[in-house]
Amino acid sequence: MQQENSIKPKSALVRVLSKAVRVYNTPLFAHIFSTLILVYMTTIPALYLSTYTFPQEDKIHAQSGLFIYKKMSKGYAPGIFANGKKYLFSCASRSITRHICGKMSAKDFRRLRGKPATIYWFQQETNLFSSQKRVVEIVINNEVTVTRPSVNRSITIERKSRNFNLWASIIMIIIINLLLCWGYRRINKAENKNNIAENA
Repeated sequence: MQQENSIKPKSALVRVLSKAVRVYNTPLFAHIFSTLILVYMTTIPALYLSTYTFPQEDKIHAQSGLFIYKKMSKGYAPGIFANGKKYLFSCASRSITRHICGKMSAKDFRRLRGKPATIYWFQQETNLFSSQKRVVEIVINNEVTVTRPSVNRSITIERKSRNFNLWASIIMIIIINLLLCWGYRRINKAENKNNIAENA
């Protein structure tokens, strides 16, 4: 008696995925992984950015002590030293943008370091499972160096830039995926040429 063929036919999902891989001539996982990473890093933060509003008074906190700062890749993050601890805050709309603390320059940060200060801040959601302590106002040595109206204007501008940020993130995702297709096709062509040369 002949042994029955135990190989099951491919499911519809497997056939669709296989066809997608053949069409792009590149592993589907690379496209999915890169798209998810870019969505997390660009699209979702842009959506959060579009919801930003100036906080209500009961959402604003205060931290007092001696003024400190930390040099970042984009600007300076202001902070407070109190009770033996360092507390850092953000003047940026999100982690990848520049810290703009009012009109404070690098010289101002160095000049005011160690002065008595109070930083008013609120907890701002920036991404899934991610937030930051966003500056609302900075008072150093009884001098208001960052004002609430200036922060309110910045938040309003950030919110209005929603469409630009969303379109920029979508275009970036498309470009990266096209580059992946191009790169894998170049690799496959090179491998095919090598195989032909070896078999000749």
